[in-house]
Amino acid sequence: MKITGFIRDNGACGFHRVKQPLEALKKNGIDVSFIEKGDRANDISERIANSDLFVIPRPSETEIMDFFPTARAYGKKIVVEHDDNLLAVSPLSQHYHEWGTEEVKLDRGGKLVDLWIDGKTFDLKANRERIERVKQAISQADALTVTTPGLAEAYREYNDNIHILPNCVDLEVWKKLPLKRETDEIRLFWSGGASHYEDWVQVQESLPVLFDKYDNLKLVILGTKFDGTLKGVPKDKIEYHKWVPTPAYPYKVQILDADIGIIPLRDTEFNRGKSNLKWIEQGALSVPCVTSAVTPYIESDEGGNGVFIENNSTEGWVKGVSLLIDDPMLRWDMGGKAYNTVKRNFDINTQWKQWEEAYRKVLE
Repeated sequence: MKITGFIRDNGACGFHRVKQPLEALKKNGIDVSFIEKGDRANDISERIANSDLFVIPRPSETEIMDFFPTARAYGKKIVVEHDDNLLAVSPLSQHYHEWGTEEVKLDRGGKLVDLWIDGKTFDLKANRERIERVKQAISQADALTVTTPGLAEAYREYNDNIHILPNCVDLEVWKKLPLKRETDEIRLFWSGGASHYEDWVQVQESLPVLFDKYDNLKLVILGTKFDGTLKGVPKDKIEYHKWVPTPAYPYKVQILDADIGIIPLRDTEFNRGKSNLKWIEQGALSVPCVTSAVTPYIESDEGGNGVFIENNSTEGWVKGVSLLIDDPMLRWDMGGKAYNTVKRNFDINTQWKQWEEAYRKVLE
């Protein structure tokens, strides 16, 4: 079995869904190569000629679509990979610019305001054509790999040969550092990009309550800081860090030394297609999380390995975070149980076998 993975960029999708699992396969004796931007044409041609199976994440470009019949003509197999439901991107996400297929008006105090306008804020025709190419690529692929059952259902209409391969981390990289702290500060950690605004606002009302209650609480944010939602939090209690390149991300998170992770999430069609990667990352560091009790995070609940908030209620968030602030031994116990869940189910050093099994089935 000879596999070639297409690396589109240095983002999380390319890393978690192609680079990391295929590197694990290679480490365990499978013949693996990669095609990346900047590779020489001769090298690309050689890898294509020598491969049995190609893994292509999120194909939507015409150039990639043209590759499908060529590969098929030479008896090659194609696996398309998706880790998000691109058919249900929220209008409140900046990615709607690329994936939105309808104009949108936003209700602000009873007044409708244009949010997405064809020809002004996005290109409706280009987006609809892009979505059709996504569907076409999935339909033409020999198999589709996704992160969760919810995402499998979202795409099943276009291809029923679907393999669910969970997002994983490398526990040889994700390790809790033996950092010493000079104060009794409690570090409440969140990471996320600009697309998570409607998720983050789920904790907007609870944060001022928590910071009034605990003088030693510090909010640590990695990624995007939504300033308008933080007016009730003292500025000196907020520690903000910008994104770092994907390979450096695990080390950055380790250095930030969280005590408690918070993972708010709205129950939406798009989010039901996401994975529990944020919970996995914190669990790998034995950090207990307070998380919205919605898919994909509620599926991580094994009893005692996290706090899961029903209905995203302000009272629930305050109570859940307070529970862990007030009880250091509970934090230690819950973080340990989360780590055990991650080690058992989400360590790529053992879970790579799922990828091998899926790819061998495609080649049968």
